Amino acid sequence: MLKFEQTASVTDILRNGKLYFDDLAEGHTSQILVVKNSQPTAVLLSPDEYERLNDGSRELLAHFQIMRLKIMSMYLQENNPFGLAYVYAWDSGVFPLLHEGADWHAPFEGCFRVSEDEANRVFKVLCDRWDDKNPITFYELEDHFEVRSGRTSLDRSKLLYICRYFFLEGCRDGLKGAIRSLDLNAWQTLVTNGKCPSEAHSIVGDPSDEKFYFM
Repeated sequence: MLKFEQTASVTDILRNGKLYFDDLAEGHTSQILVVKNSQPTAVLLSPDEYERLNDGSRELLAHFQIMRLKIMSMYLQENNPFGLAYVYAWDSGVFPLLHEGADWHAPFEGCFRVSEDEANRVFKVLCDRWDDKNPITFYELEDHFEVRSGRTSLDRSKLLYICRYFFLEGCRDGLKGAIRSLDLNAWQTLVTNGKCPSEAHSIVGDPSDEKFYFM
């Protein structure tokens, strides 16, 4: 069930939600669906506000795609400044949560398919379960976020992309999947046979097999 709010500012919407446009009757009022903290919210805008938001978001997304292609192109060059996990995040649409020191993605938080909040919530569950010496399986991760209920912004593909990003960041410099409080055993548990879908095994795939396509 959607909840309705008073008109929100364009800046607030761009910063805090992903945008879904829907023209209403005769162009008198426009509605957008914003996902904030996993809560779908319908926001009613005046025609002028809608036009400004529409134009602004298109421009922002255009800059996002330009930056994405630039980063991926630079990665293919010798002595590039980007690590594999960071480029993967841009390619797959995951907010680069673990790259606080990088600022290329900072202006585009609302453009990533997987938001900072979503990535952070998944990372917290992975770490908390490992700290409790009870690492989580992929199906348990889906159940935790009620993925199959359809009541959450997270879905299976997002979880796959998020976990792959975390794993790749842990593999840098030969760490073999260790990152912060996670180690290789946590990833092996996540993709235990019979406790994950077959596609989840790609999470722990060899980083050298990662390929990027300019599409």
